[in-house]
Amino acid sequence: MKIDLSARNLIKQSLLFATTVSTLVMLASVMEGVPGWLVLDKYISSFLAVFVVCLLNIFLHLDFQSDDPLKSSVSIKCLSFLLSIIVIYILKTIHVWLLDEELFSNHRLVPISGGMLYLYLALQASMLNFVVLLWLYFVMTQHAKVQHELENSRLAKARSEAANQLLRQQIHPHFLFNALSTLKALIRKDSATAEIYLLRLSDFLRVSVTANQQGLSTLKQEVKLCEDYLEMQKIRFKDALCYQIDLPSELLEKGVLPLFSLQPLVENAIKHNGFTKESPLLIHVFKENDSIVVKNNRIERSYVVESTGNGLSNLAERYRMISGDEIKIEPYPNAFSVKIKILENEYLIDRR
Repeated sequence: MKIDLSARNLIKQSLLFATTVSTLVMLASVMEGVPGWLVLDKYISSFLAVFVVCLLNIFLHLDFQSDDPLKSSVSIKCLSFLLSIIVIYILKTIHVWLLDEELFSNHRLVPISGGMLYLYLALQASMLNFVVLLWLYFVMTQHAKVQHELENSRLAKARSEAANQLLRQQIHPHFLFNALSTLKALIRKDSATAEIYLLRLSDFLRVSVTANQQGLSTLKQEVKLCEDYLEMQKIRFKDALCYQIDLPSELLEKGVLPLFSLQPLVENAIKHNGFTKESPLLIHVFKENDSIVVKNNRIERSYVVESTGNGLSNLAERYRMISGDEIKIEPYPNAFSVKIKILENEYLIDRR
């Protein structure tokens, strides 16, 4: 992957790096008892040398490398060292031209002149360039690492949302088939009830179409979906189905759940229990600690209902992808309950 690291950001970091290095040089000079005016000269000279060599390597690597600058060729590295030596020679020449070099002769520990001076400057430039390259490659490596992590995070999020969307789509076909079959029968028998049923169905489908793309909804919206579904089922089963939703109003405004998390649970209860008017199915939705509980009595069917087992596993997978938590399934001899931890309202805001 190409490293998208702008020259502007690198220049800002090179300023900080040059300032840090020249400050260390200045502090070392002060500790050695170097005169104040010479300390200032060393500070300015080292800052210019480090900063210019940094700029040289930044533009050399970014301009000559179309792919990853960290994999620069040997020729680029050699050119980097050669240009750094030339830069130091130029800076030294300018320094001598601007200042009287004799002022510094008395403060040299070892007098260097002639060919040895140029060899010394070349060695100094090579060492400086080596340090700058280490700094530059470290910066680029860290940036590449962050970029890769961000890219992996984006891909993981995209995969999660795609999987979540696919799982959500599995909810609709089975439900729509039953709903339309019921509506067809009601239209023939009771047109007024069919109209009520159709209004509930339209409200239910409107929410599913305009739902949050991240698969989240407020608890109030989720309860409305659940009530619409249960009212449609009561039209179908009449007194054989009873339900009760006990949730505080303040919780409805603050709580967040994965979209279509309550409705599949009540649908699962209806599907797997053999209830009649004499032995009705009782569904209770209530709060327990920081969770929503959907509980129903168990009534054995006289025949086995074919089931793919996708209902609860679908919800469990969606909830795991969205929140990282697990739903809790608690089967009892005479009852069956599922607990879903309530998410905070801020969770919905943060994911938008």
